Amino acid sequence: MYIEESFEGKFNIGDRIRSLDFQHTDEHYIEGEITEIGIVDSPFNGKYGAYTIVVDNDSRGKRVGKTFFVPYHFVAVDDEGKFTRITLAE
Repeated sequence: MYIEESFEGKFNIGDRIRSLDFQHTDEHYIEGEITEIGIVDSPFNGKYGAYTIVVDNDSRGKRVGKTFFVPYHFVAVDDEGKFTRITLAE
């Protein structure tokens, strides 16, 4: 079973968000302030809409200071859908 989630238009530049990693848990995530919103052209994933963030908190501690693209749209498989992928960070 597939579940689609869309976060397009829910956040603004300057918002600080938490984005969950794809590990079936809410314990793995990155957080950061949105610096850009728009279409990203990735050599690996093609073009997609994303929030650009600079990571300031990482549950694994390896990505702080790096820029990441958080996609607006997610397709969850089975129990992945029970976790909201993007939320405002505290």
